[in-house]
Amino acid sequence: MTGGQQTLQHPPAITVPLIHSQHPLLGTPPRRQPPAAPSPVSSLPPT
Repeated sequence: MTGGQQTLQHPPAITVPLIHSQHPLLGTPPRRQPPAAPSPVSSLPPT
C-alpha cells in the first residue's frame, strides 16, 4: 500500500516545479516571464 502512495507523490513533485516555472507570480520565474512579456509589449506601442 505504501508503494501506491509513493507513486502518487512522485508525479505531484514534478508538477509543482513545472507550475512554478509557468507561474511568474510565485516570485522565482518572474525574471524569465517579465523579460518575454515586456519585449513584445514595448515593440507594439513604439509611438
